[in-house]
Amino acid sequence: MALEEMFGLTGGIFSLAANVAGVATPIAVGAVIGAAGSFFYALVYVGAMALLGALSYVFLAGNVERIVLD
Repeated sequence: MALEEMFGLTGGIFSLAANVAGVATPIAVGAVIGAAGSFFYALVYVGAMALLGALSYVFLAGNVERIVLD
């Protein structure tokens, strides 16, 4: 939930998190492939992160609605 006046800040934090994930994921996948020598564990890592994200949304986000200040 974000205040209408903080829409830019909220969008910026969301973009920062997405960009950090975009940088960290190839590094982590490369490290996993380098250590294991196959793509299996890299695919397990990506699947686990997707499942973690979905579960976080379901259990942590709650009711998403805009807060309006009068």
